[in-house]
Amino acid sequence: MLIAAPQRSQVDAIKQVIVKKWKIEDNGSVKEFLNVKITCDQENQTIYLDQKAYIKEVVDKWIQPNKKTWTPMTATPTKASADTKVQEDLQWKYPMLVGKLLWVSNTIWPNICYAVNTLV
Repeated sequence: MLIAAPQRSQVDAIKQVIVKKWKIEDNGSVKEFLNVKITCDQENQTIYLDQKAYIKEVVDKWIQPNKKTWTPMTATPTKASADTKVQEDLQWKYPMLVGKLLWVSNTIWPNICYAVNTLV
């Protein structure tokens, strides 16, 4: 569980209420949550969210090295015909990859939403 508030006293108050009902463990300041790296700059009162490591992991695992492209997608994506044979392993790999890309596009990288939703 991640608890965030403008003041530390507010976080402590929320924790006290939760501790009365459930046993919890305080792991200190958050560094990463749901594959999002979180960096706090207290001096400038800024929080940075970063998914570079997660995106690199997805690309390294799912994208073939010689198939990478710097453009998000073509203007007119091609659709497979209804009688196209699908590779058996792609029947479960493709939805997994699209799910991971949807997660990234819905969290901190919205500029890929159109391309990812076209894949769906």
